[in-house]
Amino acid sequence: MQVNFNNARLQAIYAYNRVCKVLNANIGKSNGEGMLVVAADEVQEHMDDLCSMLAIIGCVYEDGNEDFKCVLTDDISMENFNPEDEDEDEERAPEHCRSTAGIAQQR
Repeated sequence: MQVNFNNARLQAIYAYNRVCKVLNANIGKSNGEGMLVVAADEVQEHMDDLCSMLAIIGCVYEDGNEDFKCVLTDDISMENFNPEDEDEDEERAPEHCRSTAGIAQQR
């Protein structure tokens, strides 16, 4: 039995990107009824870890197997969580979470 994991890995990366967009859009906004307010620094390390793990999963490939190829390319990248804070701690997030261009070159 042959299983193609490319779509599952891509969907995980897309889900991470959606979470980043929602969280980024709500950083610094006031709390309304039914809203959850989370300080960016409370989830920063977790988001960085998640980004790292998804990038690793996305870059795993098997030579000659199109059903298991690196799915992170120049066209498919990962969102940055809390991008305004990156200048303060440039080394906080791994390079692949700041820019995916380097990953494609490392393959």
